Formats: sequence, C-alpha cells, structure tokens
Amino acid sequence: MKICFVSTINGKFDEGMRNISTSLFQAFSQKKYEISTFSYSPKDALLPSRLHQIHRSDWVFIGLRALKKTAFLCSLLKSKTNHLCLIVCQKPDQKFIQAFQKKHFLDYLLYLKEDDVKDFGTKISRHSFFVPIDSCKFSVAEPEASLALRRKLFDSQKPVALHVGHLSSGRGVEQMTQLPPEFLRVVISSIDHKRSLSKDLLSNGVLLIQNYCPKIEEYYQASDIYVFPTLSSDFVISVPYSCLEAASCGKPVLVNEAFDGLSLLKDYIDPKGLFVYSNGNFIEQAQKAVEFSKQNRSSLLQIQSSWDLVVSSFLTDVRIS
Repeated sequence: MKICFVSTINGKFDEGMRNISTSLFQAFSQKKYEISTFSYSPKDALLPSRLHQIHRSDWVFIGLRALKKTAFLCSLLKSKTNHLCLIVCQKPDQKFIQAFQKKHFLDYLLYLKEDDVKDFGTKISRHSFFVPIDSCKFSVAEPEASLALRRKLFDSQKPVALHVGHLSSGRGVEQMTQLPPEFLRVVISSIDHKRSLSKDLLSNGVLLIQNYCPKIEEYYQASDIYVFPTLSSDFVISVPYSCLEAASCGKPVLVNEAFDGLSLLKDYIDPKGLFVYSNGNFIEQAQKAVEFSKQNRSSLLQIQSSWDLVVSSFLTDVRIS
C-alpha cells in the first residue's frame, strides 16, 4: 500500500500540527507500507505544478490546518488517491467547511475533538485518537537532576513559571507579566515578527528564549509550574502539546477557566495537577501550584498511549491489513 503525507514536516518537533504529522508519518513508516512526504508551504506559487511529484497513492493524509487554501489543495489531491484523509487537530475554518460541503473532496477524518468535526456531517467516515506523549523523554526528573538543570538553564532560586509556544497576542502570553517578581517567568517561543509583544515581555522582566530547543524536556524538568494562558483553540491545537509534555514531566499546569479546550484537557491531566484559574485568582493559583510541585514526584498524565497504537487502531478501523 502506498501512503503520502502532505504537511509541513521538517524534522523538527516545534509546533503541534507538525508534531502530530511527523509522529504519524514515523509510526506508519514502521509498517510494511511505501511511505512518502510532500512538503507544503502556503506561499508556494508553484504548488499546482509541483503536485505531479505525488505519485498516485492509496491514502493521502493532509497534515495541515483546515483553511480555505487547504480546501483548494484537497480538491487538487483528490485525483491522486483512493482515500483522502484530513488530520483534524484544530477547529476547521468555516470557509473550509463550506468548500467541503460543495465538493465533498474528503473520504476520512482523523481527529482529536468531536466538536471539531461536527460540521462535516454524518456521512464521512471518521476515527478519533488520543495524543501520545513520549514518557521516556518527558519524564519526571529526580530532585537533584531538576536542581542541576535549573542551575544550567536559569541560574535562579526563584520558582520558575514556564510557557512554551508561538509568540502572538492570541496566545495570551502577556499574562505571564502579571506574575509577581518572586517568580522567574520564562517564555520559550517562535520569533515575534511584530516585536511589540516580545518588547513588552522583556520590559516586564520575562526571560524570553526565541530558539528551537531540541531538549525542551529539560526546561519542563527545571521549572516548577507550566502556565497555559490561551483562551481560544483558534490559536492552538485542540489538545495543547505543551500542557501534556509538562504534565508528563510531573509539572502542574495552570489553565484559564475560559479556555474552550479545557474539558478535553481534563481527560488527559490528573485533576490534582490541573490548576484552573480566573483572572481574579491567577497569582493565588500559581502559588498553590508551586507548593504542589515541591511535593509531586510522579507523572500527571492520565492517558498513556503510543503512536503505534494510534496507527494500529486506525488501520483496524478502516480494515487495512
């Protein structure tokens, strides 16, 4: 069987959608199938002409956010495959839904959150999955190892509040500035092209690291708490990777009560390690989370899975041997 992945796979695990596409690609590669990838960029003016590089495949998986441009791409790819599957990690844009309802260019949905696929109707086949986290990489560090990492990475005695993710106003990262100076506030992010947000963070004493960190687990292990201030899943995948990675490292996760993906996050993270806050008790919850972190020595993930299990379950569901 021939399978092709169309995505932004680049060898890095630095963004939620890309993480999932890369992990699925690697898991499928362990099977007996012929696997290929097609690199996608929304700014690629030669995209239609480059599609001839994709040989006809039995399955084509689209690992891209469901936007209007993605709908156009899907309509072009339909003739290249027997089965076109969209990996749904965020709520699709309404223009994508409208395009699908007109042309029905998809055959299958592989998704995280039920609410994200409700507008596709009941006739299209679908399969849900849980996001696996590498518990060997994202593990709970012994106190001595955690202290050594803190000295290496931060060189501070303050409790460390960490956030990892894109630097944009939609992510709510500016809320990190509301934590008092008794915290070392750390944000690891992509480059802020507008620079206004990064300037605001830096001027308020936030430690800003704008580099790709291959050993990102060390930053979780060296921290006390993980802060996730985003309100809308329009700016993140439906199950934020960083929250799960932090929880796997045994770090309590602070989440705003208004985050529209909170109910699903509660399925993944042990309730005792999930500190839900409102704008009125943010600092209080952060302080409680620090005290909890001092005592906790175990992973806070409630769901354990693997990408091999995700792929095997999918193959069984679609009856592929």
